[in-house]
Amino acid sequence: MDSHTLDRLSAGGDFNARTWRSMKQFMEWFLHGVDSFPRRPIFGCIIAGLTMDLRLSASACIAKGGKGFAIAISAGSPLQVYNALIRLLTVPHVLTRYRSVPPVPLDRPPALPLLTGDGGVKVLFGNEPSGFAVLPDPTLQTALGKILTLTMQFLFLHELSHVLVGHVHASAEIRRDSHRLSAEERQAFLDKRLLPLEFLADNRARLLLSAFLNSGVAGARRYPDTSIAPDVLEHLHLLGFGLGVLFLLLEVSPFSGMTHPSAIERAYCLRAYTASDPHGQQIGFEHVAPEEGYCEIDRGFDAAIEAWDALGWGRSSLPVDGCTLIDRINSVEQTVQVPPCMNTSAG
Repeated sequence: MDSHTLDRLSAGGDFNARTWRSMKQFMEWFLHGVDSFPRRPIFGCIIAGLTMDLRLSASACIAKGGKGFAIAISAGSPLQVYNALIRLLTVPHVLTRYRSVPPVPLDRPPALPLLTGDGGVKVLFGNEPSGFAVLPDPTLQTALGKILTLTMQFLFLHELSHVLVGHVHASAEIRRDSHRLSAEERQAFLDKRLLPLEFLADNRARLLLSAFLNSGVAGARRYPDTSIAPDVLEHLHLLGFGLGVLFLLLEVSPFSGMTHPSAIERAYCLRAYTASDPHGQQIGFEHVAPEEGYCEIDRGFDAAIEAWDALGWGRSSLPVDGCTLIDRINSVEQTVQVPPCMNTSAG
């Protein structure tokens, strides 16, 4: 891969730098802010960062007397999502409500660049067309920025969810048990027990991000201000699009170090999962009805799938055996023990 191609694949460097900085600020605020947003005491034992240095985990344990946690997200993640987004948004009939100028047709569909662990780039699904450029539509650029921000926030909250519900210890035990097996048996054993943890973390992350959106999007406005609901629905739609892109990237990337569920499996589980309060009311949305909010996320997700397919990019098309999948997730969830410190009430 020559330097010219690398530069072109990394277009929008300033844009990504802003995302990188805002992500760091969001993680620090979410965990250690001093305002009225509800935080658990255990958040004080968690450090998080965008990094290429896995020693972050060791630093967390040392700093907290061996009891700390670290959330280390690859610093290349925003760029990877961005590179996929600017290509998917070249599909003219996707996110039409966010377009202010006619789309510029490409001479052929763009390829998908994947960042490798050694700092290189692998191009999937064909060749990059000549003359590929950053989206010229300023309205679509604004939507892209929101999608990228929400996607990265979800990624952080997904990793935080692993910590909160005991997946760190459960994963360590599963991996330890796998070493008793042969190499042929080990991957199937790990997939059967580790993949359900990904679905469970997805569900918790969506609830956490929904709670944040309720307050963040509304800002100083309060119910019954009728201008809040459309803004919340817009952000949920863009979140759904970002989730579709993120899940698809995780599915096709051979560099993540682990197997991930297919995007359509993750979408199925998000659609099947709802949480209710003690009175039976669905949790997740304050300014819009739950069915409206979940439906808007679904629409955004479906738009991402549509754009992905329109570019001819490959993905899993295997049917989802929903009953078997949900049973497997529930079975694994029952074996995970939430650490006592995680059950402490919010502070």
